[in-house]
Amino acid sequence: DGSCTYTISGCTDPAADNYDPTATVDDGSCTYTISGCTDPMALNYDATAGTDDGSCTYAMVNLFFSEFAEGSSNNKYFEVYNPTLDTVYLSDYAYPSVSNAPTTPGVYEYWNDFDAGAFVAPGDVYVVAHGSSDPAILAEADETHNYLSNGDDGYGLVYGSNPGSPVDAATGGYVILDFIGDWNGDPGSGWSVAGVSNATKDHTLVRKCDVTQGNNDWVASAGTNATDSEWEVYPQNDWTDLGVHTNPCPSILGCTDPLADNYDPAANTDDGSCTYTIPGCTDPLACNYDATANSDDGTCTYAAQYYDCAGNCLNDTDGDGICDELEIAGCTDPTATNYDATATDDDGSCTYCVYGCTDPTQFNYDALATCDDGSCQPFTYGCTDPNAANYNANVNTDDGSCIFFGCTDPAADNYDASANTDDCTCT
Repeated sequence: DGSCTYTISGCTDPAADNYDPTATVDDGSCTYTISGCTDPMALNYDATAGTDDGSCTYAMVNLFFSEFAEGSSNNKYFEVYNPTLDTVYLSDYAYPSVSNAPTTPGVYEYWNDFDAGAFVAPGDVYVVAHGSSDPAILAEADETHNYLSNGDDGYGLVYGSNPGSPVDAATGGYVILDFIGDWNGDPGSGWSVAGVSNATKDHTLVRKCDVTQGNNDWVASAGTNATDSEWEVYPQNDWTDLGVHTNPCPSILGCTDPLADNYDPAANTDDGSCTYTIPGCTDPLACNYDATANSDDGTCTYAAQYYDCAGNCLNDTDGDGICDELEIAGCTDPTATNYDATATDDDGSCTYCVYGCTDPTQFNYDALATCDDGSCQPFTYGCTDPNAANYNANVNTDDGSCIFFGCTDPAADNYDASANTDDCTCT
């Protein structure tokens, strides 16, 4: 009677990808499409997602403009450089712009997204060119944009999403990474760069190889001369560097220390060749010799003859502090008769006084005396015999005048042989 029923296993969920409307018993085989971000490198990576829905967002990196050209006709382009080691998807970046004078100074007028799916490989550039530019430019272009600057239109490179209407960065929640020109007003024909007037018109600008990130201060980026600018300015239609960017700079070996004598401002890699002028005394014989000095500055000082630099004698045998070469031999005893006040080294020659009368003409002259003691007595003559009648105690030299009284007659009984003057007493 047609009342038979049968079990048909399958997916019975109408929301499943493999829904089976004929199934009467769900067998657990249902599968579902989970849309989301499938890139593990993205901030919002969804490990359960099976289908990428283009919603991936990535951490901001320091992308920056590496080249800009405003050539003849429609030969216009700019490059965005990726200095990182990772591929950067450009869905979270944009290049908003203004046309001449902006409606609101400091705020973009046009929000320009990169093409869907756009990315820039590590160390590579992404080129945005005018759609009618030279084939050589288009060959390097990654996308086209037909409203590129005529020299007076400012472009920014930003990270963030389109706010929907022009607002400043703080309000719109985007980050300005870099500028070519600015959004502050009409510069006239173009902006000056590196001291070149109107350099953003009829020129090609190439970012210097030592620039490692963007600059949201266009005035600082443009600089005032070739040294302080972040850009090198080339003639119109010079596309030599299109499609590539040099970063970091090629190694130029040399001395990179501005304080060195041989400083090389062109060098970016120090090769250890720096030399320096070190003033000082270069004479090894000087007391203040400086072994590190390489330029004698006339400051050398020397020890006095016979002395070392500390003022000590080079030769001092007796240790008296007087150099042997300066010793003066002589008698150093102040009590000696030949004392020499200039003598520093006693030579044993000292002599001493033997006191007495040193006058040979005097009565008491002492031939052994060396120092007269004032005792000299002159000769005084007279009778020095106390037995004489005319004895004189005040004389010191007998002159033969002594008188002796007595009998001088040898025939007499009382003859006195010692008498020299007869006193008439003979018997």
